[in-house]
Amino acid sequence: MEEHLLKLMEIYQYQTELVDKGWQYFSIVTLGILGFTIGTEKLELRFTHKLLIVVGYIVFSVGNLIAILSAQRLAVRFTSLLNIEIQKLNLEPLIGMYKPFSVFQLAVFYISILIVVIGIVLYIGWERDGRSNKRLQPTPRKTRRS
Repeated sequence: MEEHLLKLMEIYQYQTELVDKGWQYFSIVTLGILGFTIGTEKLELRFTHKLLIVVGYIVFSVGNLIAILSAQRLAVRFTSLLNIEIQKLNLEPLIGMYKPFSVFQLAVFYISILIVVIGIVLYIGWERDGRSNKRLQPTPRKTRRS
């Protein structure tokens, strides 16, 4: 194989590793948020605390998404160059092997996960608030009539 093709393959591999790392960070934080939300049933958090958790998660996720999409954009570009080089060299087994997800597909999937997780966190918080408010409300006393 030509050295140029090998270099393109190395660059492609590096870019996909960057995308994978971004997904790993997102997965760890997402599972941490869900684990904290689901696992802390006895912890009474005010709605403002829950909202701060969601806002922090959104801020992290937006920054992480920008990094992932940037790396994916470069991976898609290098894939195009790599496929052109593979076709020039007529390397049949490698033709069509490199097909990354589009930046749009990746963004839609990421944002879908983000929306679902935020929905779960807010729903669990709302549900627990409703249960804790019921526990705190005094039960009406029955009065006897004389």
